[in-house]
Amino acid sequence: DSEVRRVVDEARCGRCVDPEDPAALAAVIEELRGDGERLEWFGQNGRKFALAHYGRREIVTRYRRLLQEVALGASGG
Repeated sequence: DSEVRRVVDEARCGRCVDPEDPAALAAVIEELRGDGERLEWFGQNGRKFALAHYGRREIVTRYRRLLQEVALGASGG
């Protein structure tokens, strides 16, 4: 939950609500219902964040760094 909240807050792509709190869920649904502009904004932010942090290019870069670290560690460097 805290990781989800961190990502949503950092990406500014939605609202986090305790799923066990029906009143809070209803309040957020009511707040966002019909606010197409804000929902569109959330969607755009989420897409940008996902591509920047979880897209192919980012994943390849992370794996490359990890493999370099492993290779350097194995060679004693």
